[in-house]
Amino acid sequence: MMATGWVRLRDLGYYGVAGVICGGIAIGIHFYRSRKDALPRAKEAYRSDEKVHVVKKKNVTLFLPKGEEPKKVALIFLPGALTESTSYAPALRRIAQAGHPVALVEMPFRMALFGQSRVMEAIDILNDEEKIGAGFVLGGHSLGGAVASNIVESQKQIRGLKGIVFWASYAYKKNWRNRGDLKVLSLLGTNDGVINSKSLEESLECMPLGTTTVVHIKGGNHTQFGCSHRVDGPFSMKDKDPQISLEEQEDRVVQETVSFLREIDTAPDM
Repeated sequence: MMATGWVRLRDLGYYGVAGVICGGIAIGIHFYRSRKDALPRAKEAYRSDEKVHVVKKKNVTLFLPKGEEPKKVALIFLPGALTESTSYAPALRRIAQAGHPVALVEMPFRMALFGQSRVMEAIDILNDEEKIGAGFVLGGHSLGGAVASNIVESQKQIRGLKGIVFWASYAYKKNWRNRGDLKVLSLLGTNDGVINSKSLEESLECMPLGTTTVVHIKGGNHTQFGCSHRVDGPFSMKDKDPQISLEEQEDRVVQETVSFLREIDTAPDM
């Protein structure tokens, strides 16, 4: 009887392990199907030219403006969930062309939640390049913006931090109403079918008074904040169709982000 019972327990253990493996494979397949790969034109933004020098160091791609202009505030950017980091290269390159150093952080498994330490790595790399003398802003799309807000919250005394930029994102359950030292830009698409409207509204009510700017991009959706394929996979919420082109939305995103960074450049130190 004991031998038979042991065999049954052993068999159950085998079945349990097999079930976990099969479940992991199924999740992996669904995860893979939900990935958002960059469109072909996004890769063209990685070429250096007379205006922007592009270089990759460890897990960070730098878009560095050329020339002898005065040092300007830098942008450290975190990609959205499951989105290839390359998708943001066209917009970020244009921000660099406007004179602002940009660091695009590549995340493990395309999930910013797993790569928060890489943001500190990006800060160190920009320091080594002497491109962070005027301070920096953290930013991100979707989950990337939420993770950026977690970093701001957990490390409130990050030297040189001037603000945060949200592209179709928000700070989840943060109360920053009295943080006058922090400037905030929130860019939202009116055709965003992914973002949680209730959580967004609650978040905006808790942003710094007097230093928060909210811009609604008419006709823009969630996906077009990056230059990527739209995927409505098992781990992706279904986005709405945009009413403007990818190029038009990118123009607005770049315009508003550069305007925000220039405002920080010209603001007196707090």
